[in-house]
Amino acid sequence: MNNLRRSRLIGIGVATTAVAGSLAFALPASAHSASNHHASKHHASKHHIAHAVNSSGSNLPSKPHDLTATPGNTQVVLNWSASNGYGSTITGYSVQVSTDSGTTWTTLSDPNTTTTYTATGLTNGTSYLFRVAGEDSAGTGAYAMVIASPVSVSVTAPSNATIEQGSVHGTAYAFLSWAAPQTPANPVTGYTVDVSTDGGTTWTVVAANIAGTAIAVPTQSGASYEVAAESSAGLSDFASFVAPSNSSWGNGGDNDQGGHH
Repeated sequence: MNNLRRSRLIGIGVATTAVAGSLAFALPASAHSASNHHASKHHASKHHIAHAVNSSGSNLPSKPHDLTATPGNTQVVLNWSASNGYGSTITGYSVQVSTDSGTTWTTLSDPNTTTTYTATGLTNGTSYLFRVAGEDSAGTGAYAMVIASPVSVSVTAPSNATIEQGSVHGTAYAFLSWAAPQTPANPVTGYTVDVSTDGGTTWTVVAANIAGTAIAVPTQSGASYEVAAESSAGLSDFASFVAPSNSSWGNGGDNDQGGHH
């Protein structure tokens, strides 16, 4: 009987699936083929990428990739990779912010013509939801989103700020040097040196974005100098320059770490 049933099954054509330790199931060959065909179509559809289009059927820009947010003092710096215009030129980006989890949005920049934007005037400790979308002649594409909270963190003031007098080719110079902060909370990106010629009432920037820890500036009558460290959070407190005890410099001042700002 078993042989007869086996012969009859083979006569109509079947595909048999056997699983160890369980029952074997048989399907007509036509059903098996249809099942494989359906699976193949399903597999293929998973790899099909559908682009968003406008009302005219033109492709909209792709969502920007790698959107990042770097918090700073009352600010957040956004960076992202360019959108794909699918043959059209990306003309800019729409940058928006929300403080109510995306219920309402405020436009910060549109069009923003680079792949970076710094949102300023923010409140430290507040959570902000940012979104960015590419734009071209077809319209505005899908938005990429990121959450960030600005923070109030600054580097400490430079130490050992020293001033000495010298000359270069007959011109009197003040040689200023200092030591980098010991353990800055944020990486130091440079230094700013200010000068005052009225006893500290008003201050003027002599140089900014100084890469090293020394600078020579032309001597000014009655001048005092201070230096601050720069970071993504802003300026540190200022440190006043002090002349060494054996120096001929007469305007050393006191070593006030509090700064003038």
